[in-house]
Amino acid sequence: MKKSMFKIISFIFSVVVFMSISNLQAQNLEKENIYEKFLKYRAKYAKYLKVAPNLVYGKHQQNQRKDYYKTQTTLYALDSIVSDTTKIEYIYDVDGFVTEMIYYESNIIGDWEEVSKEEYIYTIDDKLAEIIVYDYDNITFSWDKNIKLEINYIGNLIDEENLYIWYSGSWLKVMYSDITYNMNNMISIEEWYELNFITMQFDKSYKVEYDYNANQDLDYLTYYDFDDNSSSYKESHRFDYYYNFNQQILMIKEQNYVNNFLGSWVDTIKTVFTYDANGLLDEEEVLYWNDNTNSWEEDYKIIYFYDQNYNNNDLLLPYSSFYTTFYSSILSQEYLIDMESHYFDFMLIAEDKYVHDGINYVLNEESDYYYSTRTITTKSKNQANSQNNPVLYPNPVKNQLFINGVKEGNIEMYNLQGQLVLKAPLNQTIELGHLTDGIYTYKLQIENKIYTGKIIKE
Repeated sequence: MKKSMFKIISFIFSVVVFMSISNLQAQNLEKENIYEKFLKYRAKYAKYLKVAPNLVYGKHQQNQRKDYYKTQTTLYALDSIVSDTTKIEYIYDVDGFVTEMIYYESNIIGDWEEVSKEEYIYTIDDKLAEIIVYDYDNITFSWDKNIKLEINYIGNLIDEENLYIWYSGSWLKVMYSDITYNMNNMISIEEWYELNFITMQFDKSYKVEYDYNANQDLDYLTYYDFDDNSSSYKESHRFDYYYNFNQQILMIKEQNYVNNFLGSWVDTIKTVFTYDANGLLDEEEVLYWNDNTNSWEEDYKIIYFYDQNYNNNDLLLPYSSFYTTFYSSILSQEYLIDMESHYFDFMLIAEDKYVHDGINYVLNEESDYYYSTRTITTKSKNQANSQNNPVLYPNPVKNQLFINGVKEGNIEMYNLQGQLVLKAPLNQTIELGHLTDGIYTYKLQIENKIYTGKIIKE
């Protein structure tokens, strides 16, 4: 009787253990699938880990344009970018800010098929709050949620970014960042934490250090990966930025860190920018370092075409995403450069991409930009909150510079050599007629806050 009971209990115990192990394996497999899904999304949407600062800054620039053109209600909106194989469409709200970007690819019969879209959601005071990415389901003919970047603020500064993936009918948080600022309210460190699918806790993943030159332009970005063995950050790769006397970028060079005996940075890719006689970005050439030949080899280049009858003050542009292309142009979100103000001062109408075949450059892709006129029926809520967002206009300026949203404070202006050329208390009008034509950086000291930027004197 005891033996029989023991066998029954053993059998039940075995079944329970087997079921527990099976459930545990199923759970682990489920977590594994989530992790594989996350890694796939993370690789595909890597730009969203660093997109928020650029988008927020781009929106601030649009608010400046609206303040300057208070009496102008009709602007040219970029509707789409079209090449032989891809198309991007932009949808705007009544304030002229982009709410959706829809990506299409051409099928075998030449029709456009939806591939993915990005949705932009804003806070009540017009800050970017979320970017949601959808994939198009060709079976159900509907949009499936994919990934989401959530941005939280303290005042006007980004405090934290949270990255989610859509899983089993809800958002699963898989990464988040902590951001540190320097005394000029510019990002100095961005540290990312990643969900550990075994412990379901967040571990350190990587960090980015931002360094700036005397003109407050980005000098270099250094990326570090967290090493679990040493419990410390290790150098991974970096981007160095080089500028001309007009503070236009001349080159971006990427280097990887080699952990050899001494440890050293090794060249991998560089992008060289050339400008025409009017200072417009004319060409962007990407080269890679060939270890075998010990030299730089041509990879591809992009040539830009403009309509100089329309400048940025006449345009509605979808932030710097407007300049991110399917072939991973160096002018992408990852590099945290405000392309709108630094490069494309006029209406961009086309770009041609050439790929190097080992002997010559061969035309690979042509993209055309299509615009339409839009009437802006309302103004941004940020104008009502201009006390927290000082606006300097017009820019470029000839003689008088006006400042909105400021009652008390000081302004300092510097030339390209870093020399102080003007220091004065803030009034609604600043006289600049005595300054020579050129580019100046300014610093506004308002209570305990500092605002910086650039002014073109002409």
